[in-house]
Amino acid sequence: SRWNVVNVACENHMIEVAVALINTGESKPGHVDDIKNTALIYACRNEMSEVALALIATERSNSSQMNCLGTTARFIAQRHNLDKVIQALVDGKLWKTKALVDEKLWKL
Repeated sequence: SRWNVVNVACENHMIEVAVALINTGESKPGHVDDIKNTALIYACRNEMSEVALALIATERSNSSQMNCLGTTARFIAQRHNLDKVIQALVDGKLWKTKALVDEKLWKL
């Protein structure tokens, strides 16, 4: 669908609403809207670090999504110097890569 409440909350800089929605566990944090943005992209664009970190923590934020301009949340976070968000994105990718390698090693 075109709309998602967490995307709308992040797009409109509604920090408390976004966090409350994320905390329900039912917010579909990885939803991609009609211009290919996610809540994480909006949160980074609006410098909402605490919301971005909460989205990343769900492990369902679709962090590598590229919007219609070819921009990712990590690129936007870097542009806005959101160091904690950048680190969380990097750590998440490293953890997932390590988990994948470990899983493959166990199958050998």
